[in-house]
Amino acid sequence: MDTNNEADLMALENATWTMRIEGRLLDNVQANDPAREKFSSFIESIVVDFKNKENDNVPSTKFNAAPEENATEGPSDKKLNLNLPLQFSLPNGDNSTTTNADQNNATMGEETAKKDMSSTTPKLESVKWQYDPNNPVDFDGLDIKRVGSENVECTISILRKSSPEEPFMSYSPQLTAIIGLKSGTSHDAIFSIYKYIHLNELLTNDESAFENLMGNRNNHNSNTSTSKMLDAASSQVSIVKLDTQLITLLPSSLKESSPDTMKLTDLLSLINSTHLLPLQPIEIDYTVRVDKASTYGELVLDIEVPDVNALKFNNTQRESQIGAAELNENARELEQIKPKIALQDKEITSVLLNLHESNKRYRFFKKISEDPVKALNECIASTSNALKVLSGDEGYNEDMVRRANFYKENEAMLRENIEVILSNGRM
Repeated sequence: MDTNNEADLMALENATWTMRIEGRLLDNVQANDPAREKFSSFIESIVVDFKNKENDNVPSTKFNAAPEENATEGPSDKKLNLNLPLQFSLPNGDNSTTTNADQNNATMGEETAKKDMSSTTPKLESVKWQYDPNNPVDFDGLDIKRVGSENVECTISILRKSSPEEPFMSYSPQLTAIIGLKSGTSHDAIFSIYKYIHLNELLTNDESAFENLMGNRNNHNSNTSTSKMLDAASSQVSIVKLDTQLITLLPSSLKESSPDTMKLTDLLSLINSTHLLPLQPIEIDYTVRVDKASTYGELVLDIEVPDVNALKFNNTQRESQIGAAELNENARELEQIKPKIALQDKEITSVLLNLHESNKRYRFFKKISEDPVKALNECIASTSNALKVLSGDEGYNEDMVRRANFYKENEAMLRENIEVILSNGRM
């Protein structure tokens, strides 16, 4: 091996490339706005699978994958840093220079050098970034740096994030052909198929279920929306005529019997259990080009993601609607039980009056049992005083009753007289 080949080999050993996966929400928010939602806010995971060439002598390598704010900014504490150790060495472990005057040996040396140079591309392990709710990071780009001097093919899988309260799902091809949507929530799928049935007049009898479903669409609880819609539909004994599009939703066992109609509840349950699939990742076949100085911006894709602000607003609005619905329901129930409450209040008042009268009788008979003469004299005096009060013959001096001290000194007597008048209906 001559000196030039050794230099070329050393250059290949030190060659590296960087692949950047970058994204940004297309909105009117400025890029330097600190409140702007970053790329990682919409992504659940990113997986890059490299397609290695068949070469068992090449050692595997793991390297860094670091998301950054942009191409010029350095990494911050909040940025992701996946540390994967690099293990790289020449297969033969020998970089010595060999010279020989013999032409055959020189030819063999050149072939060996070419073989060594072609084997400098290490095996590349898969890279995966997963969103961690306990340690969230915000970034717009994920950089993957590797050692290598040859083009590398890979598959990039991007899984979009969805709200846990209203998860996005993939629709089956049969369902997509009918409603025109490839993904969405289970509520959207059920509502869309119901709308298709209604517009094509496939509901044979009671169409009030559609109006009920429209009401549930605007006031549903997202955690139980599909089950509530199915319950609402089950309350209507509705039969659906199966056209050529709806028949494609049926399993093979039912297609053989060629049914003309089907219960609405059975059709909706079939869609919910068979045609709603977990959200599939977006897969991109990509080739890392090392024969070009830069390929930045050559591959650009538009990916539909859920609106985070809309989800937050919808959740808040939905909670308000649920709270208002519960409040109205409680008010309605209160109006229904108000007559019962009034009747019970009347019974309680009657019981209290009876207890008060029983207490008066108890005290009277207790006094008689302890001292009959004294108790009877007090009773006669009280009755005589009550008679005077009722007849108005108390004989108060007008000058005396005009003074405030009279009411302070005779408060107990005046209170008793007022009670006598009230109890006898004189006021």
